[in-house]
Amino acid sequence: MDSNLLLLFFERQLGRPLDDSVRPEKLSGMDVIAALWPLNDVFRSRLSRISTVKYEERFGSEADDAIVGAVFSGNCDGWDGISAGAWRVLLERHIQALMVAAANEAAGNMLMTVPADSSGAVKRGAAMIFLLHGMKLPWPVKDRSGCELPTGSPTATLRLH
Repeated sequence: MDSNLLLLFFERQLGRPLDDSVRPEKLSGMDVIAALWPLNDVFRSRLSRISTVKYEERFGSEADDAIVGAVFSGNCDGWDGISAGAWRVLLERHIQALMVAAANEAAGNMLMTVPADSSGAVKRGAAMIFLLHGMKLPWPVKDRSGCELPTGSPTATLRLH
């Protein structure tokens, strides 16, 4: 995580310096999962192609640049021009970030802090910087060729009505 990048993001969102007058809001693992969940849709339409690409860390800096572009523009439209290798790095980081958030939720840990009353987009951008940007993968890379990303809300039940 690049703390200077996160600070710059918050200050741009607030339109002023981040100081003691800005109340913090702690995000749980589930809050972070909810913030990152919309990225599933970004990957889903490309998943069959991305998941067959071998993971290579050499695409990490391209992935980091794509994250910065998405966070500061508010969308992932710029990702259309990145390499398949960078897409694969982003997919692996996204999946493992969701796992990190789930593990923290299970342990009852607060995962990160954002300015109080931040929008969903600000929480997503902050989570992308906090977890995805420069991420050192906590688990070994897996073959994602059979990977499927769930649809719907992360808090939806699976109960049949």
